[in-house]
Amino acid sequence: MNKQKYLFGTDFRLEKVSKLGDPLMKLNSLIDWEAFRAPIEAAIRKKISNRGRPPYDAVLMFKITLLQQWYRLSDMALEYQINDRVSFCRFLGLEFGADVPNRSTIWAFKKNLRTNELDRKLLDLLNEKLAAQGIIPRKGSIIDASFVTSPKRHTT
Repeated sequence: MNKQKYLFGTDFRLEKVSKLGDPLMKLNSLIDWEAFRAPIEAAIRKKISNRGRPPYDAVLMFKITLLQQWYRLSDMALEYQINDRVSFCRFLGLEFGADVPNRSTIWAFKKNLRTNELDRKLLDLLNEKLAAQGIIPRKGSIIDASFVTSPKRHTT
């Protein structure tokens, strides 16, 4: 296993990604994400009790659903990419080693948005904010490479 060579390796990587033009950081600087908190929490947050694990931040979860839509990722692939990608972590405000929502938590959040008919309203609000900044969102794709072992075939 390779050992970490640089004490500040993550900082160097983030700086390099910024110099290359990280579109997610630009988006973070243009959008007031707190505008989405109140509608989400009013619609889907239940009364918070002091038992059990506290829910993930509403804005964090909304930004996760946006990444999924923009990059066309499955819930499982999204969980992996958040854990793997520096730019995703920075966009979400997560430090490396921070607790990341798993695929079922992501699925449940999206289901709650749909059930409360909030998903379309939030996307319309986001598109208005983007249009006000002169930004037109486009979708991209990350290739999901999967490796599957199969038995060798012997031909005669």
